[in-house]
Amino acid sequence: MRRLLITLILILALTATPFAARATKPSNPYPNELPGFKFYARYLSPLRPVESMRAQVLMILGSDRVQVGQWWIAPTFLVERTEPENKFSSNRLASIRVTPRERVSMQPVKFPPAITRSHGEVSEGGCSCDVYSDNFGLQYWLDQGGYGDRNDGDVYQIIYGPAR
Repeated sequence: MRRLLITLILILALTATPFAARATKPSNPYPNELPGFKFYARYLSPLRPVESMRAQVLMILGSDRVQVGQWWIAPTFLVERTEPENKFSSNRLASIRVTPRERVSMQPVKFPPAITRSHGEVSEGGCSCDVYSDNFGLQYWLDQGGYGDRNDGDVYQIIYGPAR
């Protein structure tokens, strides 16, 4: 009887281990990343807007602006007022902006139904954009009509933000 009990415990322990490991593995909070534009798992994990602090962001990225191949990756931070000192700090991650260093066309890309299209304006560049976004905080900003050396449908920026 004792041998049977030990065998049963060992079987349960061995079969429970893979499930426990899967349950603790962090998932990608941006499930609608497009093929060829998947930055989260490779460069941004485990950062999460609104949750991650500046120290963690700098530990993962190395600095406030990082060059990765043909892309720039730059975090932005929330400006928050502390009580009761009434001082301002910018330690909490607001979003991560990924911008191309050279033209990247998304003309042939088909967006999945989970991503909706809207319109956006970029004030510093005077650029009109088609904004493709999902409910998880992922946004693809594509140039609308060409601006500077970019053509219609070129990536202006990709934003990893908080879920809506």
